[in-house]
Amino acid sequence: WSKEWQLPLAAHKCNSLHLGRANRKMQYTIESSSLDQKEQVKDLGFLIQKNLKFSLHCDFIANKAKTACHIILRALRTKNKDVLMKAFSIYIRPILESASAVFNPYQCKDKKVLEKVQNYFTRRLFMRCYNHTWADMPSAQIRNDKLGLESLEKRREEIDIRVAKNLLRGKNPHYFKIYYTRNGMNFNNPGSRYGYRHNSFFPRAARLLVRTENQTKLLLLSATLIYGCIFYPGMMVYSAYALHRSKKELLRITSVKRTNDQGNKIFQILVIIQSEDSDQQEDCEEYAPDHYQDWPTSRMNTKIYFVENV
Repeated sequence: WSKEWQLPLAAHKCNSLHLGRANRKMQYTIESSSLDQKEQVKDLGFLIQKNLKFSLHCDFIANKAKTACHIILRALRTKNKDVLMKAFSIYIRPILESASAVFNPYQCKDKKVLEKVQNYFTRRLFMRCYNHTWADMPSAQIRNDKLGLESLEKRREEIDIRVAKNLLRGKNPHYFKIYYTRNGMNFNNPGSRYGYRHNSFFPRAARLLVRTENQTKLLLLSATLIYGCIFYPGMMVYSAYALHRSKKELLRITSVKRTNDQGNKIFQILVIIQSEDSDQQEDCEEYAPDHYQDWPTSRMNTKIYFVENV
């Protein structure tokens, strides 16, 4: 391949990494040059070990972030906590959170290694801005609450959920398999023999979505629309059109069976959405296509309501 495309490979810069316990560990060569076998390799900024753990990577980024802490605290002599927190958010925390969906650690020792960096920075900040000493230093949780910080573990979970939402909405390739049940939405999360598979992104994100079911389980547009279309098949197109016009984030769809003033039974599809750029709660607003009057009468009993920031 390299000869065909005239892209020669430097064999002395290439390595081989054997994954799996039953790997036969074959010797690979490039143009009769044997490749060195490594226990870990660095690829795209990640230290990948043969056991598919990221302990070395966590140690690496923690040391890098700690060095950045020393540089920032030495360069900025200010006692303004807002300036120091802004510097932490811009220069230090991204080092610890970059592509965390890939390496999100599941071992306590790795979590503590990353958390120590933020705790170190907040401790130094309290000593400088609030004149605390080691003897009367508040706990890490109290410091985070006072500074408005979340733990890095919590932020990594939120990042996993955001990445999973993008996958479910079709913004990224779809890898989740959904089962439509009376329970709303289930993920096909098969069992895993080894911890590295059990704690990889897709099984981990599926568990997070199930655990935060009330907030995230109905964010899958197709699943929620199908769930709301049990009563009227035409509701799927109608709901999709209305959601497209609203240009807002879908939170929940609920089907409600009611009786109107004339005594006729109707089904109301309550579509709860949230605006990404607005924090103000608004009244219910009904969206309808321009050709709504041309729809069959049997489908006009169904109403769609959008409620912001519920």
